[in-house]
Amino acid sequence: VVRGGCEYLQRERRAQIDRKQQFQSQIPSLLSICLGVFADNLDEVLGLDRDIVECIPPDCRACLFAVARFQEKVGSKVLSLMCDASWDILDVHNCSQLSALQITRALQSMPQIAFLDLQRCNIDAALIRSLGQICPLLRVLRLDVSCVGGVLRKQVERALLRIVPGSEYKRSKTKNEEVESWEELFNGTADNNLLLSTQEQRVCQHLEYLVLPGITAYASHQLSQMCPKLH
Repeated sequence: VVRGGCEYLQRERRAQIDRKQQFQSQIPSLLSICLGVFADNLDEVLGLDRDIVECIPPDCRACLFAVARFQEKVGSKVLSLMCDASWDILDVHNCSQLSALQITRALQSMPQIAFLDLQRCNIDAALIRSLGQICPLLRVLRLDVSCVGGVLRKQVERALLRIVPGSEYKRSKTKNEEVESWEELFNGTADNNLLLSTQEQRVCQHLEYLVLPGITAYASHQLSQMCPKLH
């Protein structure tokens, strides 16, 4: 009898805990309520000064930035207002109001960026070439090259070939076919003039994934040859 009574009490206790957890899961947290209020009054939030907006936690600002992007309200002011140095993701997909220079300046203040989506944005070769320097931890890059036409498209593709891992060794080989390995280059057996300059070393060493709709077959082949580990 005692054993049966204890088992009954344990079952009731577990049932009470389950009901309590289910009830709590149905109640929105204070944080989600505050974010909902901010999102409903996004225009007022975007009109605040930077000093005030910085009081909002960075992850909450990232959520509000996503809402602003969905509502097509992301311009230079919104990007500079919301961005934070701790962000590791920046998605400006379809933010046509931003120029390549404005995106570059924003990225300079976010050195932790590992995921970058620049699809359907205003990009140029200078922005792509600078990624190795201003985004040293970049792992995933999404670009829509089909949105760029003519000469600019070729320049962007050439810039991509300069920032992928392995491109710095490719350029050293182009200068002197007698250089056979990194060891030969850095152990002094090669000509000192062949040492890579600071500009040439600015590649995205951690880059693993490239999403490039619209890239030409030639550029795609060159990328796969230069860095076969890229996905």
